[in-house]
Amino acid sequence: MQKADSILDVGFLSPHVSDYVAEHRAEHAAWFEFSERVNRNGQRLLSEAKITTGDAGTSDPKFLAFLLLIRTLSNFQAVILLVERGMIVEARTLARSCYENMFCLVSLQKFGAEFSQKMLNDELASRKATSNWLLQKEGRLDHAGADAAKRLRETVYEIDAISENIGRHVFEQIAEKAEVGDMYMFYRQLSWDAAHPSVTALNRYLVEGEDPSNRTLRWGPDCLSKEVGDTLNICLPAIFVTLIAAREMVVDRTPDAELSILWHEYKQLLNV
Repeated sequence: MQKADSILDVGFLSPHVSDYVAEHRAEHAAWFEFSERVNRNGQRLLSEAKITTGDAGTSDPKFLAFLLLIRTLSNFQAVILLVERGMIVEARTLARSCYENMFCLVSLQKFGAEFSQKMLNDELASRKATSNWLLQKEGRLDHAGADAAKRLRETVYEIDAISENIGRHVFEQIAEKAEVGDMYMFYRQLSWDAAHPSVTALNRYLVEGEDPSNRTLRWGPDCLSKEVGDTLNICLPAIFVTLIAAREMVVDRTPDAELSILWHEYKQLLNV
């Protein structure tokens, strides 16, 4: 019988990671059980929504909100799957994505088509910047075909013809305008402690409290235990706000009694 690959051989792809999954879930059973109940509430919301593209297509605020709900639940489910394996940096990076989704969804709820246009403008600004970057330096298009430069210039021209007032999203401004500015703090924290290759994020791969001149590596599913529950915890506020805003947009404005109960239980978990 062939010996299973070890964690040292293939990292998180090793079947031995399942031992750590069981350990992390046992140590943080309350957070996992609660997170899965919140996720189930979101999945039920998906099944209740009756959304079609309509005449406005994918620019319709309600349809975009529905797609953001799908994306957020998918991100959240990935956070749970990653964190149970001890993949803290990766889980927190996706938790950050949940906040981006939430800022956009709440903005759609408050500003409707105005923010739908801002979402389109953000994409157009990104495409224009990418096209201009490719055109700036000779050689970047060597393998893109004979007419690549021509096509990119046409793209830039078309975008300029659509609107001169395009610009990239600034999530701090989006959050403030949508009146969820206080939650931007979590987004910033997840940016510098996981999503970006900062010193703090990189220090997650070292054992805490050791002599700085002789640190031990901490890599793989044997993560710092407190980070497991903390990562689920920091993601949950974004999920709650997403579910509240999405329900108002894609189902109705009737308060969700189950979600209210879950929110009360969440505060109990936090000992608030």
